[in-house]
Amino acid sequence: MVHSGMRQGRVLSPVLFSRHIHDLLSALSLVDTSVGCNVGGIFFYNVLAYADDLVLLTPSRTGTALWQLLFVFSDHIDETDMTS
Repeated sequence: MVHSGMRQGRVLSPVLFSRHIHDLLSALSLVDTSVGCNVGGIFFYNVLAYADDLVLLTPSRTGTALWQLLFVFSDHIDETDMTS
């Protein structure tokens, strides 16, 4: 159970949410550049983000790339004391 936090619709909610998501996306972008889906042989994308939706992208759902991204995601949640 969560006992503290920021309610949706409050003035600071978008700012604080944006800050947390920015930090999370920054942490995911620091993962090895070959982790993710190859686009055109040039770019590797490992996360898509739109509003409050995130999609982790890897070539397969059973490979080590997905686990690397999940560990980064989990570590970020632990560091920021968030709940999932």
